[in-house]
Amino acid sequence: TNQTYSEETGYGYISNVNDINYEKHDSAPIASGESEYDLALQRAVSDAARAGEMEFAIDLPAGEYMINVYSFDSWNGASDGATFYVNDVLIGTYSYTKDESRTVDECAMSARVVLPEDGQVVVKGVKGKSLAYINAITVSEYVISIPDYNETAWDVLTNAMASLKVKTAQYTAES
Repeated sequence: TNQTYSEETGYGYISNVNDINYEKHDSAPIASGESEYDLALQRAVSDAARAGEMEFAIDLPAGEYMINVYSFDSWNGASDGATFYVNDVLIGTYSYTKDESRTVDECAMSARVVLPEDGQVVVKGVKGKSLAYINAITVSEYVISIPDYNETAWDVLTNAMASLKVKTAQYTAES
């Protein structure tokens, strides 16, 4: 988006707004998968906001989030060495390559952010006299994956071990 921050939308650029150029790349990185989400993200990454320095703010309710910042420069490498921050914490440095086989996922730099109360996440790109590219930003709720216990599978494994007479060690606090 090429939008200046407003409280109404809850997101937008907050610094150097007049210096930011918005362009569509002639090429885009390879989609990381075949889902609708993967293809939509690939299209988003083909757009670019670029400036020597820029900040994009996003209002969020209290919670834990995964922030992904996508940077892709298919032109001339002007963005090589650009640094990216989330809430003033360095999350990565862009490394330009002419290799057209880079995937969307390989363009991402990520940060986990905890907001104890409603607030903002600020994404910053810096390259100084050259250009930092921000192609897309995604925000998702951070959820820890807990493996499910499958009682049927455990029973099958236990029965198979018993029929094969596999012995398992039993440990107690005294062992």
